[in-house]
Amino acid sequence: MTLPDRVSSPDIVIRRFTENDCDVTAVVIDPADAQLTLYATVARDGHFVGSYYCADVQRQTDWRVVLPDGNQLLPRNEGCAMQYLTAVVARTAGKSDGSQ
Repeated sequence: MTLPDRVSSPDIVIRRFTENDCDVTAVVIDPADAQLTLYATVARDGHFVGSYYCADVQRQTDWRVVLPDGNQLLPRNEGCAMQYLTAVVARTAGKSDGSQ
């Protein structure tokens, strides 16, 4: 049995962008073709808001949101995960102690 000289591996890049005044940092595999997000973190004003990832990368299903307290949510898709973290969690963070 012979092995190929070089096993091709997909490209992986880090993408940074702003969504609803939040900084999103995403690890993306195969950016030139399929653009699959492996993992992303969301921060607002330098504070960690949460992260999201795809539990089934092959099908791009079974997304998870992980909050700073360790709780997990099950959004429908990547867009819902990002929207929840940037529009809901980021806006309510700090309200319990009166800060914002």
